[in-house]
Amino acid sequence: KNAHFRYTVALGEIAADSARGIDQSLLNEVATCDYIRHGYPIIITGPTGTGKSWLASALGHHACLCGYKVRYYNVMKLFEELTMARIESRLPKLFERLSQYDLLILDDFAIKKLTAEQVLDLMEIIEDRHGNKSTIFASQLPVANWYETLDSNVSAADAILDRVVNTASRFTLKGDSLRKKTLTLPRQICNSMAVFAVTVCSVFTTKYSNLIEEIDKQEEVKEQKANLDNELQLLKQAISNLHDSIQKVEKA
Repeated sequence: KNAHFRYTVALGEIAADSARGIDQSLLNEVATCDYIRHGYPIIITGPTGTGKSWLASALGHHACLCGYKVRYYNVMKLFEELTMARIESRLPKLFERLSQYDLLILDDFAIKKLTAEQVLDLMEIIEDRHGNKSTIFASQLPVANWYETLDSNVSAADAILDRVVNTASRFTLKGDSLRKKTLTLPRQICNSMAVFAVTVCSVFTTKYSNLIEEIDKQEEVKEQKANLDNELQLLKQAISNLHDSIQKVEKA
């Protein structure tokens, strides 16, 4: 909970698929958490919807289970937090806190061009963690294009990329958006539920109609019985009257 992951997902839920850029041997390697113990970074790149945040969250969750202290950030929200910390004169404390995480996940990295101040802040974070703590970078942008988002401060950009790119393990994801596939299951479920609802309604409608018909028949039987009871009473009365008449005749 304190890690603020974007998704709750276990590493075991990540299926190795070389066609999508998820190599089984690399998955096995990161599952050991050796990259955290050695302070190596991981870079996850790929188009929108290919599962970058999903994989990053899974790695972070696994690290938590292994006893490591982890923090997940959308990188632009991190810069917002850094800006507020600078205004409130608590920036050194925030840098110190960021340096203490065994694994720091920066999602949506290089999504837009950074200001010179933001590049320097990023350099401070990377410098504090380099060789000691691990950082995961998840980005839509290929690594070859990262420099363009950092070149507002050329010296810092060179230093950042030198520390991150050269020692990082990489997942280069590819393929169609998983979000399209994710939407298929709810649609199938909804369709199945709709068919089920129609079927249930049909069954209950039939049962209700049969019940009403049976009740009608019972009402008809009751009515016939009532008529027979009335006729029986009339017959009994007629027999009684006939009996009385016979007795009168005999007495006369």
